Parts: sequence; C-alpha cells; structure tokens
Amino acid sequence: MTSCVFSLNLTNPGTFDKICFDNSSFITEFSQQVNSTDSISLFTYFSNYFDIDAVWTLITAALVFCLQTGFTFIQSSFIKPNQIQHILYKNLIGICICAIVFYIVGYSMAYGTSSFHYKDDQRFMGSENILIQDKTFKSWFFEFMYLAVATAITTGGISQRSTTVSYFVFIICFSAWIYPVIVYWCWSKHGWLSPFSYHPRPYGGLMDFAGSGVVHMVGGFSSLIGSLYLYPTSKCHCIGPKEDYAKYRNLQRGYNHLYHAFGIIFLWFGWYGFTCGRTLGATNVMQIASKVAVTTTLSAATSALSVVTFGRIVEGYWSLQHMCDGILCGLVVICSPCNVIDCGYAILIGFLGAIFYYSTIWTLKFFQVVDPMNSFAIHGIGGGVGLFASGIFAIDKNVYFGYYSHNLSLLYGASKGHRLATQIVGILVISIWTMANSALVFGLMNCCGVFRDKTEDDDEIVNEKNVVFTADKPAVQMTGMDESEEKQQFLENDKK
Repeated sequence: MTSCVFSLNLTNPGTFDKICFDNSSFITEFSQQVNSTDSISLFTYFSNYFDIDAVWTLITAALVFCLQTGFTFIQSSFIKPNQIQHILYKNLIGICICAIVFYIVGYSMAYGTSSFHYKDDQRFMGSENILIQDKTFKSWFFEFMYLAVATAITTGGISQRSTTVSYFVFIICFSAWIYPVIVYWCWSKHGWLSPFSYHPRPYGGLMDFAGSGVVHMVGGFSSLIGSLYLYPTSKCHCIGPKEDYAKYRNLQRGYNHLYHAFGIIFLWFGWYGFTCGRTLGATNVMQIASKVAVTTTLSAATSALSVVTFGRIVEGYWSLQHMCDGILCGLVVICSPCNVIDCGYAILIGFLGAIFYYSTIWTLKFFQVVDPMNSFAIHGIGGGVGLFASGIFAIDKNVYFGYYSHNLSLLYGASKGHRLATQIVGILVISIWTMANSALVFGLMNCCGVFRDKTEDDDEIVNEKNVVFTADKPAVQMTGMDESEEKQQFLENDKK
C-alpha cells in the first residue's frame, strides 16, 4: 500500500512537496502539490480526503443497517403470523437498547484507549472515551451497526420461546460486556489478538477483516447457549412421533417463504456495506473494496448452489430454505478472508462453508436442539470456518495488499503455519468467552424463572405481567391453507 506525506519545501517556503512511497521505502511519486498562495490550502486538501472517507463510512454503515430489515423478514417468516408483532417489538426495541448501552459503556470498552497515546500506554479497557469524548463519531456509528447485527443473530436462536424481559437483560449484557471485549481483543490498537495493535501477539494477530469471528461467531455461539437452555421444548421435537416431527419441520421451513426470500435479498444487498465498508475509508483503498465485493459474491453463490444440491441428494427435494441459508452461510464465511485470498479461493471457501453448515443442522436435529433459524449453523460454525480459511488460503502478497501492510510481524514474521495457529487460537478464545458469559447470563435468568416463555396459548403471548401481545388467529395462514392442511402437506412431503 502506498503512503503519502507532505513536507515544506525549504527553497520555496510557499510550496509543500508531496512524497509518496511504499512500505519498502521506495519513493513512487514526488511533486509540488500545494502552494500557499493558491485558493486551496493544505488544510482544505487534507479535509477533502477526510470528508471522502467519512462519506464512504457513513454510506456503508447505512447499508449495514439494511441487514436489520433482512433479519426481521427472516425471523417473521419462521414464526406463526399471530406472533409477528412480538418479534417486531423485540427487534426494534433491541436496536434502541443497543444504541444507548453502546454509547454509554460498550464503545469505551471496545475502543476506550485513545489512538493518540503512546505505544506503551497500558490503560485498562473502558477507562477512556466514555460517551465518545474523543469525538470519533463515524467510528462509533459504524461499530454500532456491527453490534446490532450480532444481537440480531442471537435473537434468531431464542425467538418465540424467551420472555421479553430476558431479552432486554441479555441485550444489555451483550452490548456492554460480551461483544465489546472481543472487539477490544481483536480489532483495537491495544488488543492482544489485534493485527492493528502496537504489540500484536501471537505472530502478527488475528486476521478477521469483516467479522467472521468478532461478529458472527459471537452471535452464533450466544444463540446456541440460549437454545440449549430452552431445550427441550414441549411442542417441537425432531425425533419422535410423526406429528411432532412434522411440527418441527413446520417451524424449520417457516410459514412464509416470501418473507424469507425477501430477507435474504436485503441481507445480500446490505452485506456489501458490511464487508466493503470495513476499509473504513475510500482514499487509496477502493481496489481492496472492489476485490472484497467480488469474493463476497462468489462465496455466497457457491455456498447456495452447494447447499441446495446437498439437500436434493440427501432429502430428495429442492428447498428454498436451503437456498436462502446457503447464501447467508457463504456471506458469513467470506467475511474474514475476503481481503487476503485470491478470488478463485472464494468459491472453495463457499463450498467448505456449505459442507459445515449442512453437517451442523443435521447434528443439531439428531440431538433435538431447536434452532429455528439455524443461527448457530450459519453464523457460529460459518464464522469459525471463515477464520480458519484465512489461515489456510492467505498468502503474503494478499496480506500486504489487504489492509495489513503496516504490520511487519504479520507480513514477514509469520509462516502459514503460524498464521493458521493464530486463527485457531482466535476461534477457541472467541467461542469459549462467548459461551461462558452467555451461559452465565442465560443460566441466572433461567434460575430466576424469567427466561423461558411458559405461555401455552398460541393466541396470546404474555411475556411480562403488564406486557401482553394479542393477535387474532387467522383462519387462513400465509400459505393459503389452514393448520390442518399445512400439517397434512408436511406429512405428505415426509413420505416422498
């Protein structure tokens, strides 16, 4: 990556010289760029670059916010129509809680130590930049969007079965502690696993460009722990009487496939902001963003085709849900290696993600773990595959090109084996931290009896004594059939 500096020309004090050089210290450009007598000052010249970077970051952050629309559509497609109001309420108020908690506590925990301090600064995380005192507004806005995605992933695994108050409590703990600590370790300038740290360890740090581990593994493993605490349910079993299995398949396939497809389209659209926007600027990095867009597309397409094919071979039919889940799985696994691989490897990584996804959903069904939206299979396992793929398929020229050129330890001090070992350490650290803290939060709420929604009446969902969601039970479902007809259809599908 080329870097440029400006220096005052001593022979002509009214002129600044622009000097560009690469990391090998070879000068690539030398020119007299700005004259103090011109109408454009040096400050204005730099300000233009900063403004372009800010505009890019804000636009891509807005694209990331589109993911909330996608997740809402997907979650609405997997529940009964009379419970949609409940899910919409949780999703919207969850975003509001995340924003307040991340502003007060979360951001200072993740990026609390200012980048203007010396390299040997050992202040404890969260000790500074409370309430965005450093005025890093665009950074807060972009990172908040990532947090909102992680919380939406967790919601998918516990939807329909958890109380509203338990959801509020977990979102607060997640936004203030569980997620920010991982961000601090992996992305901050002082994190022990961060490639951007002043003293990165081990071997240059963890390569996780757009959050396969930091965002998706954290959300996916939190979802798994929540599902385990809610297991078993009285209404859904994947192994047992035929009618119980049909009910489980009914929950898995969803009541509205149109919502599911719309949700995936929104996610795919917003994902280009999620991955390409991680450059956090536009100046001199558009080639990286363009490459990331290509690898993101190839991985999603390959994963979708692979999962659909697996479903046709194993289950005997073409499944829209497998298609949608395959697209999302491909988007997740490519987040980490999207900038450090050759474009052709994105196809292979998407295929690997499809294999692990399909294996995981059948493993969960075998153990009767109900995960209606396959959050753990897609995000938890998919995120881990993405981190592993970064260690396997990254090569020096791509690491140099892909936003890590400043990190000499990562470039020249680590072999492929060292990088892979670092990625494995990252997978273990993220999964253990997330599961341990999620188990603590969910376990305490479960012991207090406020986690599981014990309501048995499908027409009325009561989550708190003073919060009641009601909906008229429709005579005809979104598919155009009543419940008995839907049950009969699924029983017939099972015979095929």
